[in-house]
Amino acid sequence: DRTFEGDAVGSWGAHTILASPHQNGFYQAGHHGGVGQEDGPGWGCDSFKDGPWAATMEDYFDENGEPPPPPHVPTCMPMENGLGPYRPSPVPWTTTIMNRMDEAGLPWGIYAPQYGEGSYGWSVCPTFADCLYTEQTENHVPPERFDHDAKNGLLPSLSFVIPRAHDSQHNSASMLQGDNWIAEQVAAVMEGPDWESSAIFITYDDCGCFYDHVPPPPDAGIRVPMVIVSPYARAGFTDSNVATFASMQAYTERNFGLAPMSTEDATAYPYTDSFDYTQEPLPRIVMEQHPLPAWEIQYLRSHPPEPEFT
Repeated sequence: DRTFEGDAVGSWGAHTILASPHQNGFYQAGHHGGVGQEDGPGWGCDSFKDGPWAATMEDYFDENGEPPPPPHVPTCMPMENGLGPYRPSPVPWTTTIMNRMDEAGLPWGIYAPQYGEGSYGWSVCPTFADCLYTEQTENHVPPERFDHDAKNGLLPSLSFVIPRAHDSQHNSASMLQGDNWIAEQVAAVMEGPDWESSAIFITYDDCGCFYDHVPPPPDAGIRVPMVIVSPYARAGFTDSNVATFASMQAYTERNFGLAPMSTEDATAYPYTDSFDYTQEPLPRIVMEQHPLPAWEIQYLRSHPPEPEFT
């Protein structure tokens, strides 16, 4: 109950932090069309959009704690040779957990919406030129494939699973439908042959945006839900150690013997107390699906989402 985003705003920034433990100078204050470019879908390298960026944290906030007028640069993490952004960018290269997995010869996958589809902006891959413009892009596949891969023992060592908008539990979407979607993904893993060696981390990139009595620690963002599902998770246990999105990377690095990417993941709490690898593995359980009530179906039909959230 003490997991915080690493980004003070969330959304796009929180998605980038799933792959890299810091935002490399970006902070979220809205995306807009690039210089002399027609906007593409999403928010990453192929969106041709710009966003606010600062080289250091000192540039991030002024003495009053408010963001100063920032330079706006392409919303793209470049490759090591600087390629990727649609125009020259001061943003430095940063490694990702995908790069670390490749270096170790371990498979990974991003199950997320594709180019031209609604909610493509949430997909992790397009923000990183290393992923979008190299062979890594082959690991970015539609979210529906996760069910097939999980049930047939085809999951990679590390998976990101990002829903389509109607399953995302954003405002105007159905909370129940989102719960059903989460249950489907968990059930697919439980029904497959990889369950006994799996750890599932369920979390969110945004807040519920009601008052929270728990203040974030220094350099962290909002508190978000975190549910861990695994045969070796401590049943009914509440882990109150302070964690961030870098904690998921720290867990991955320790699990596979990978080198940390930065001080954020090197020092992050890796959910140690949430697991007991000496316990009898927890059994599979039946994940129930609950039909949407008629009033909710009618509401969703009469309140269509914005194109970005379709």
